Amino acid sequence: MEGDPPVDGEPVYDGSEMRGYVTSAARSPVLGMSVLLAWIETEDGSVPEQVMVDGRPAALADTPFYDPGGDRARA
Repeated sequence: MEGDPPVDGEPVYDGSEMRGYVTSAARSPVLGMSVLLAWIETEDGSVPEQVMVDGRPAALADTPFYDPGGDRARA
């Protein structure tokens, strides 16, 4: 997510429907963007690939999204 991180508790929207809220967010200097965790209510167990937070798009990322191979941790 570009720009300043959203505040905790910010609503998460899937289209016009509120689906959850931000539980934590911070700016990542390494990634150059904001990262966040959110609680999202699902109806069928599937999580939307993209949602809106604070009027900005936020995308689902595979974990671990930073250093998936552990290269930096082993340096």
